[in-house]
Amino acid sequence: MKRAALQGTPSTWIDSPDTLVPVTPEDEEYWSVFEKMRVTIPNVHISKLWRVQNKSLWSYYSFHKDRLEMNDIQPNERRVWHGTSSLDPSIVYADKMDGFMMQFAAQGLWGRGIYFADKASYSKKYSHTPVKSQTSDRPAPKKAELEMFLSRLLVGKEVALNQNRALAVPPIDSRTGLKYNSVTGNTAGSQVWIVYENGRAYPEYLVRYYVGSRDESRSPY
Repeated sequence: MKRAALQGTPSTWIDSPDTLVPVTPEDEEYWSVFEKMRVTIPNVHISKLWRVQNKSLWSYYSFHKDRLEMNDIQPNERRVWHGTSSLDPSIVYADKMDGFMMQFAAQGLWGRGIYFADKASYSKKYSHTPVKSQTSDRPAPKKAELEMFLSRLLVGKEVALNQNRALAVPPIDSRTGLKYNSVTGNTAGSQVWIVYENGRAYPEYLVRYYVGSRDESRSPY
């Protein structure tokens, strides 16, 4: 069976030739993302919100979800935040193969992996600062704007561990003889999840935002 046939695209997707599809305050999605962000960044304002409609990446993500289910593992899908730091987000959302890649992963508190956070305030520290020369498919940024992803993550079977920078893969579950799918822990006031392979997360929304007083020319709310 072809990967594309494993799972349909999300119901929110529309017919569009673009990978980045604008989401406006007229869309329920806008408010869902905005409210989730405001839980831990109360004075945040969204200047641009895009839905990522990358069929190749969605197919790859769906394949991993089905693989977990075929092994009797609950996907345990979560919506979590991720900042790409100096890496332009287009490297993730425009990719046709992997999306979030271990090849770009940095060494962290739980080893070299791809990190996702429950709280937007945590990922804010790792948000990307867009520059005009990098944003050919996005409008030029305005003052103090940042970008980060709200992503879908297949947590699968997780294990909570103390910080360990030597981690390279999740440990073995002694009850099954199989590796856990994800590692989780707490740092800087947020729960985080770490995966050590490609394909386990999908960049659902790219959020461009700023913090402070609302600029009516950028943010209607």
